[in-house]
Amino acid sequence: MKSLKTGIIYPHPLVVVVVIILLLGCSDKSTTPGGEPGDWIAYLQISDDGTDICRMDPDGSNPINLTGGEGYNDFPDWSSTRERLVYASDRNGQYDIYVMNSDGGSVTRMTTDPGNDLGPKWAPDDNRIAFISDRDGGIMELYVTSRHNHDAIRLTDGSTSIGYNQAWSPDGHTLAFIRLYTELGEFGDLCLV
Repeated sequence: MKSLKTGIIYPHPLVVVVVIILLLGCSDKSTTPGGEPGDWIAYLQISDDGTDICRMDPDGSNPINLTGGEGYNDFPDWSSTRERLVYASDRNGQYDIYVMNSDGGSVTRMTTDPGNDLGPKWAPDDNRIAFISDRDGGIMELYVTSRHNHDAIRLTDGSTSIGYNQAWSPDGHTLAFIRLYTELGEFGDLCLV
């Protein structure tokens, strides 16, 4: 389904249910009440100047702005140890992938190629990050990069665009994603790679 007002493509409700089940089944990054360090919730704070990634305790207390107003910062995802947060930011003119510590310090830019890199997701081993990018021809493709060497490897074939909802299997060997049928303006297949 496509929104006439925004032009944004929305998934069929059944696809949403499948992706939610897949994400819940593939993630061990749940939060529990109590506010212990590492149980934080990452969220977006929207302003006229962009979006910031913030952190708070599970009960909503102790909010902290982690990105400090530098452009649009989106798609936060905690590492399994909750010591690091990966996200996309346009602070350098295009969306790239960044990693920071849970306190907002030690920011590392992971990608620098032309094009927009979005929707990063940590692998369960915290050594790889999956993301989507339009760097190779204008349609969104699925990539994986190493936390250590930052070399991105394309995992999809360029035949159709990829949605933002990729999810790792618990063992880190498989990625699930939604393939978009852009010519039809709707979501297509749930795929594994």
